Amino acid sequence: MEKMRHTLVIILSYCLSYFFSCCFSCCLSLSLLATTSAPASALAPKIKAEVNKAVAKIGEEVVLTVTLITDKKLQATMPEIVGEVNGLRIIDFGEDPVKEEEGALVYKKWYKLVADLSGSYILPALESRYGANAEKKVVKTAEIFIEIQAQDGVGANTTSAKGGSNDKDKGDGDKGKAKDIRDIKNIEIIPMQFGGAQWVGIVLLIVVIAGVIFYFVYWRQRQRKAVPLPLISPWQKAFQDLRELQRSSQQSSYEAKMYYFTMSSILRTYIEEQFSLAATDMTLEEIRSQLNNKSIIDDGLKQRLLELLENCDLVKFTDLKPVGDADESIFEKAYAFVDKSRPQDQVAEVVAGTAAVAKNDAGNAARNAAGNDDEESVI
Repeated sequence: MEKMRHTLVIILSYCLSYFFSCCFSCCLSLSLLATTSAPASALAPKIKAEVNKAVAKIGEEVVLTVTLITDKKLQATMPEIVGEVNGLRIIDFGEDPVKEEEGALVYKKWYKLVADLSGSYILPALESRYGANAEKKVVKTAEIFIEIQAQDGVGANTTSAKGGSNDKDKGDGDKGKAKDIRDIKNIEIIPMQFGGAQWVGIVLLIVVIAGVIFYFVYWRQRQRKAVPLPLISPWQKAFQDLRELQRSSQQSSYEAKMYYFTMSSILRTYIEEQFSLAATDMTLEEIRSQLNNKSIIDDGLKQRLLELLENCDLVKFTDLKPVGDADESIFEKAYAFVDKSRPQDQVAEVVAGTAAVAKNDAGNAARNAAGNDDEESVI
């Protein structure tokens, strides 16, 4: 009995060991299968650029083809070319339909390139990015070298390196020149020809010019020279503007602010025109500095002017509102400043000019009356 039990234990242990060994081998084979099959779906994309010809003539088309082979999961992008490629113009472009080959997507684009100048050109490497945004990777194409040659016959016969041309070319005339290049034509002098219409126009022009000269030289001298009206002086204009400002309304806060804006403009214009000081383009501090450096007006009038401009700026650039009869007070001060600062010699000239105008008007009226009496007597 003990022998049987011992035999059963041995058989059971063998069975358990065989079962566990089978399970381990199955797990190991599954893991190896997963590791060998996973990289097949994660291969990096392949990109290739090629041209149909490496040597071409000027104006001849060169076709550049870009091919991208990638897995669907990699999200690879096709490179874009716009405008030109290192001096080669793009005259046409397109793309073929996307194909699927052995589980991979095949993208293909083509560009037709043309060169305008001969020489060696290098097409730069094109990049394709793939992968997630945080882990973008790049694959590149190889650079492509293209040689562009001149057209046959263009520039074949040129001057030698020593500066002299071939004697054979001189004897052959136009044989050594390119057919599509022509010499500059000589200057052709076209003689002026006058017909009847041209002579009539010239005569009329001379008559018109003679009439204008006769009017200004002879007829204008016969006209009586009237005494010109005196031009209004800066202080007279300031008085007129101040009186017009006094008649304006100041009921609303906006009208009151505009009252001080206008007052400041009148005073600044008067200073600029009367004393040649560009006060309209200066700040208060600049006006103060200029008045201190120049002896334009005496110190008392200078202080009055600065106080007036400062009071105007307080209302112009702040929310301060004038109280009571402040408008009338600043008007009287401004009027008094203009009256005290005006030159007395200009006042005398204006009075004399006004009297001369009045005297001239009276003389013209007397002469017109005498002429009318003579006409009535004749009738």
